[in-house]
Amino acid sequence: MFEQVEMSAALLVAESSGGHQKFHACQSPSQEKSDCKRCAIMRGMTSNSNPVESTDTLLSTGAQDGSAPSPTLYETVGGAERLRELVDRFYDLMDLEAQFVGLRALHPATLEGSRDKLYWFLSGWMGGPDHYVEQFGHPRLRARHLPFRIASTERDQWLLCMAMAMQDVALEPALQERLLESFYQTADWMRNTEG
Repeated sequence: MFEQVEMSAALLVAESSGGHQKFHACQSPSQEKSDCKRCAIMRGMTSNSNPVESTDTLLSTGAQDGSAPSPTLYETVGGAERLRELVDRFYDLMDLEAQFVGLRALHPATLEGSRDKLYWFLSGWMGGPDHYVEQFGHPRLRARHLPFRIASTERDQWLLCMAMAMQDVALEPALQERLLESFYQTADWMRNTEG
């Protein structure tokens, strides 16, 4: 059942590690991905290749031809209820699946606070309500994760767990792939330990 998800997550890691990824996050074929400002925003990257530590909307820009704005990722995912379902499934899998024991060990005994914080963060990050910033201020993702040993193993467990959660809540495959690409960029930047 999870072979396809594992393969997708492994493919994402392999492609991302090799440099240029196979598609524009903004789906614009007109320029190199590394030069595309919209892709950089959607990947959570700045011009110096560090992920943006803000909750700026990933996809809220209108079409270049003056048509109506594109829906945000928050809207595309399905809003508050659907995002909460995704986050809850992510933490349920982390708690239940033995393959995520290393990732689970980085979290407190109860996951309720972690569930809320990820939900609040992703809500703003995807262009919905900015709950995290309202409660805690700037996300400072890297700084908040520095106390935890995060290597490639933990990054990959996080990505696989999220890939499985997205599949379980039946997000559209293209949306899953797009989100995994963005999640990879941020998860990779959280690494603070070799290995």
